[in-house]
Amino acid sequence: MEQLDELNSELLETLQLLEKIAAEDDASDDLVSKLLEQVERRQVLLNTLAVEPTEECRVYLEKQFDLTNELIEKSKIVQSERQVLLQMANRNKRQINVYKAIDLDR
Repeated sequence: MEQLDELNSELLETLQLLEKIAAEDDASDDLVSKLLEQVERRQVLLNTLAVEPTEECRVYLEKQFDLTNELIEKSKIVQSERQVLLQMANRNKRQINVYKAIDLDR
């Protein structure tokens, strides 16, 4: 359980860093990869706990379920912000291409 608590803290920290860093930054890609690895490790630890039918594990897993929902919500926020940035970047590229095409026609 201690290992899972540490991993949960790392996950929350990674999500906070993703919220703060620019999407264009190369470190952003590294953070996303790190986040995916952390989520996979967390799932393995949760699966291990789910096998143990003790009352203590049940209560702990309920808390983990609540934390999972919190992590999902934070991830959705980060994801939607990134999608907006990517859409804006694509739109800007199209506008630049239009201006280039107009300039070439002159």
